[in-house]
Amino acid sequence: MFRSTGTFSFLRFSLFGAILTIASSVNAQLAEELTKNLYVPTAFSPDGDEYNQVFLPVFSDPQLVTEYRLLIYSRKGEVIYESLDLREGWDGSKFGQRMQTGFYLWTIEFRYTDEEKGQLLQGCVQAMP
Repeated sequence: MFRSTGTFSFLRFSLFGAILTIASSVNAQLAEELTKNLYVPTAFSPDGDEYNQVFLPVFSDPQLVTEYRLLIYSRKGEVIYESLDLREGWDGSKFGQRMQTGFYLWTIEFRYTDEEKGQLLQGCVQAMP
């Protein structure tokens, strides 16, 4: 996580030491601008009580979003959930079967009404017991 805006250099390695990405000019302000109107939870608990039952990214002004796609991936990389409705979240299941607790990867593709090009965000969420 960057603590200030600016240009930074980094290397990203795989678990086995191979260089995956070399970036010499990453602008931290870009990530800040993309997420200023979007809250993405880091965990939820689809355990049947009344709290935090779904993983649902929330836009501060959803009327400004014209295109939206949320994908959830299993640990094996298979798509286990997809939504094109920004009001609909993932309940922690696949085809009605509750998934195991743990971490799941997500991608969110969206476009604001005043933008020509869409945005892509990626992260992970923890499904808790």
